[in-house]
Amino acid sequence: TLSAKISHKLKPKPRPKPKPSSPRASDRPGPLPTVPPFPKGALAPGRNYKMSSRSRPRRRTRDADRPYDPETNSPKPLRRILTHPGGGIENPNHTRNDDKHEKDTREGSFAATFRSRGTVLVTLMVVQSLSGMILGSFEGLIQDHVVVTLFLTMLVGAGGNAGNQSTVNVIRGLATGEINPRTRWSILLRECKLGLGLGLLLCGVAFLRVVLWGYDMASAVAIGTASLVIVSISAVVGAALPLAFVECGIDAAHAGPAIQVAMDIIGVTCTCIICSFVFTLFAPGMDAVDGPGEETMLTEGVI
Repeated sequence: TLSAKISHKLKPKPRPKPKPSSPRASDRPGPLPTVPPFPKGALAPGRNYKMSSRSRPRRRTRDADRPYDPETNSPKPLRRILTHPGGGIENPNHTRNDDKHEKDTREGSFAATFRSRGTVLVTLMVVQSLSGMILGSFEGLIQDHVVVTLFLTMLVGAGGNAGNQSTVNVIRGLATGEINPRTRWSILLRECKLGLGLGLLLCGVAFLRVVLWGYDMASAVAIGTASLVIVSISAVVGAALPLAFVECGIDAAHAGPAIQVAMDIIGVTCTCIICSFVFTLFAPGMDAVDGPGEETMLTEGVI
């Protein structure tokens, strides 16, 4: 009927359902969180992990601060390091270098090693012959004062020991990077102070030893003064020799035997010169004593 048609037209039409839209990126579910097999910060055993450059601060390293490499006579280049589960630091080239060194040791040329060492030893022996020539020039001093011969080995040995200590310390500093072109002068100054202090100490010991053995005061003063000069010089020479070798492109390890020969020559020279001066200075007013219990009176006609 008419009323039914009118009511049908007046009836509100149902709204269409909105079409489902794609979810936004923020509403999308993310991947499920993965549970790490080890606690945070732990490393899986048996694996090597590369150290990220972000985990350590960057620092500009100059060549002067890098450690000395005795094989190349140049600052050692920086190398990446790997951390292993034990917590230590491992060089990636460590195993390779060890294998190469072991192979060279096992299969290396015996003739090459013999030639290298033999050349150094023969050269040092020829240079050391200068000490015999120096002693020959002071033959009169040695004949008149036997005390010089008796204590000469003690003086030369003390100088060699003091110089060897300085040489070892400098070589260690070069290997670890503690000594570089910026710090070498301070190291030499420190060795000068140490040499002077050690020289005074050994001077007193040598003086007491000569006196206790029954020799005269002139002999004690001569031997003690020679000990002071030799030890002081040896400390400086022992520190400067490895640095000079590095500057000349020579392996600093050769400074060990070289300091022994150098101090042999320097020790003999200093001992003869100092003893000659002291005995000349004290001889007119003192009697000479050749040994404990043996006195020689230098008077007219009396021996």
